Amino acid sequence: MFAKPFEKPIRVWVGLGFPRQLNTVVDAYQFVIDWCGN
Repeated sequence: MFAKPFEKPIRVWVGLGFPRQLNTVVDAYQFVIDWCGN
């Protein structure tokens, strides 16, 4: 379920404006965990 891709990838701008593409719920979750530093 979590590995299913989104209908359209989500693009998040990080740091100094670098795009990062999130394709699945797992990608999004891992991004939030890494970004928050937990």
